[in-house]
Amino acid sequence: MSTDFGPVLDRQNATHVKDMPPLVVTTTGIPTEEHVEVPPTPEKRSHRTLWISLALVAVIALAAGVIAYVFSNPAPVPTGRMGLSDSAWSEYRAGERMVGLMPVATTAAADWQTYRAGER
Repeated sequence: MSTDFGPVLDRQNATHVKDMPPLVVTTTGIPTEEHVEVPPTPEKRSHRTLWISLALVAVIALAAGVIAYVFSNPAPVPTGRMGLSDSAWSEYRAGERMVGLMPVATTAAADWQTYRAGER
């Protein structure tokens, strides 16, 4: 045997909720200044739906704003000079041609200069 709330563990003392007496709220033992009687306020479905829809609109607006910002400010396109200015690029290229950075072996240095001469 089971009820709406699951199986009945004690079948002899089983009582359904609808068969129980109504709940009576007592204020015994609560100081009067601390006891606040708040009437129950049922939450209206329309208010909940309104707040949920407002939250969804806000999230969509935020996402649209972020997307618009990203597309209106694209990242700079890198150039063939690795993002360096003209003067920095020429200094970089001049450093490639320096003899001081050549390998120690003389044959390797000569081969390197011959190889680099073909690029010019």
